[in-house]
Amino acid sequence: MKKLLFYLSFTFLLSFTAFSTTWEVGTNKTYTLPSQIMPLVQDGDSILIYDGNYVGDVGVWDKNSLIIKGIGNPHLMANGQNAQGKAIWVTTGDSIYIENIEFSGATVPDKNGAAIRAEGLNLTISKCYFHDNENGILVSNNPDINLFIEFSEFGNNGYGEGFTHSVYVGHNHSFTMQYCYFHHAKVGHHVKSRAQNNFIKYNYITDEEDGNSSSLIDLPNGGFSIIIGNILFQGPKAENGRLISYGLEGLTNTYNKLRVVNNTLISEKQMAIFLMTDPNAMDVQIVNNLLIGNGEILQGPGTKINNIYFENKDDAQLIDYDNQNYSPLASSSVVDKSIDSGILDGIILTPASEYVHPVSGQLRGQYGVIDIGALEHQWPDAVKDIQPSGLSISPNPFHEFTTISIESNNLHDAKLQIYNAVGQLVRTETVNGDKIIIDRLGLENGVYIIQLIDKNQILKSGVILIE
Repeated sequence: MKKLLFYLSFTFLLSFTAFSTTWEVGTNKTYTLPSQIMPLVQDGDSILIYDGNYVGDVGVWDKNSLIIKGIGNPHLMANGQNAQGKAIWVTTGDSIYIENIEFSGATVPDKNGAAIRAEGLNLTISKCYFHDNENGILVSNNPDINLFIEFSEFGNNGYGEGFTHSVYVGHNHSFTMQYCYFHHAKVGHHVKSRAQNNFIKYNYITDEEDGNSSSLIDLPNGGFSIIIGNILFQGPKAENGRLISYGLEGLTNTYNKLRVVNNTLISEKQMAIFLMTDPNAMDVQIVNNLLIGNGEILQGPGTKINNIYFENKDDAQLIDYDNQNYSPLASSSVVDKSIDSGILDGIILTPASEYVHPVSGQLRGQYGVIDIGALEHQWPDAVKDIQPSGLSISPNPFHEFTTISIESNNLHDAKLQIYNAVGQLVRTETVNGDKIIIDRLGLENGVYIIQLIDKNQILKSGVILIE
């Protein structure tokens, strides 16, 4: 009987989702601009935007559960236009997924324009490019919003007065970011988040030699925050010497813990502060980090554990510092020197991956003791790159059930792990064959990260949205 009910429920869901519409936008299509279909789409629809420059086309996505994908290289160029005085796109619908879109030129009269202004719940951004905007992504102050960004690039964003940033997250529930590349923020921060939960992992955030950002990561109101496996490079022209700031506008979030684990932090300022914390911070640890430059590892309360610091870059023995290859040589003193960084509120703090330039990643930690910092010194041939959208998931978003299809049909007792937006493992499923049906089984609405593991290797990763 249970099997029959499962089958009927799943069949009903497929019948329901079959009524959703796929819209196409492009030069040779019925609709030539995204704004033309914004008033037409309904909840659950998909939008394909084809290659081309969409100049001065702006608007609001106000329906829920939309999937918006770029085909080729679609480029939204603001050209002085904006939606609602806010952005190129304003997302007011819930559970919107945006993939492979380029955004540039967002400006508004109050100098706080954004490529995307996020106002609905559960926004996911994948494989997008944000450049030359006043803000890349700006999120409104709704305590229920979850923002997830992966495999995306942010360059040359900011008005230039220090109040606009590449990513600016409001007083939201959670902010998760992985495998992203940030460069050349203009005076403002690369990443600023006031969210209650922040999970920033495996990114490359850099001023390069000529950039003049402020902090690389600023968490002004504290929160439950994990910064793990990132490469952070502060250039000589940076506006201030802080790479990471925590709670400097007051620890107003209700739950405040910070872990800074296995990052590579580099500063070329004359005097740097790698991590600065609010005087009232109570639970801060900086663990297994490689730090290079003239500066102070930690200013403010916190515990330093097993970090390695070099004032001179040559002493770190990296493969090619001048060409931004910050992996250690086999002879470096950081090799195989990490210690167990523990578990925080159910989240394992040992890095499982590392950033690969540009905007990709690869596995880490499967072959013994890992190195201090964000990068390993060498890799076995068997290691595979992590790729975005490595699994076929349909429907996605979903209400009750979804089917995850896998290219390989040789899986036997593989594991599919499901993580919530702050990185906690919430479920593990066994996979045999080439597909698995996932029942939400009490999972709350929101964004979940999934990864497929077979023989201790992460084969695929992806994102599911439950509403």
